[in-house]
Amino acid sequence: MQISVTGHHFEVSQSIRDLMESRLEKLTKYSDHIHGANVTLTKEGYREIAEVTVHAEHRHVVGKAETTSMHASVEEAFGKIEASMRRAKDKAKDQKRRSNRADMSDDEDGEQEEQV
Repeated sequence: MQISVTGHHFEVSQSIRDLMESRLEKLTKYSDHIHGANVTLTKEGYREIAEVTVHAEHRHVVGKAETTSMHASVEEAFGKIEASMRRAKDKAKDQKRRSNRADMSDDEDGEQEEQV
């Protein structure tokens, strides 16, 4: 998995790189097909902005956060991505359940018509 990190007016420390790697590893429970991530860290005065784009199979998820601490910005951005990926996974599960229920109800209707 490739992580591309860019710092604008900011020197990226090893602790932030480690934080990003650990958070990216946690995202694998929502998708097995994560190809990589692009991270842009920007410092503008007192604002510290983290923009994270995760490239997974068939989708690109973006999270952007702005706080006064870069660690907090990175955590918040990855939290937004995690929430988005969790919603997508839950939505896929629900659609699969609905289609299974619809198939089962069609089978039951067919059985009732034969009995009459």
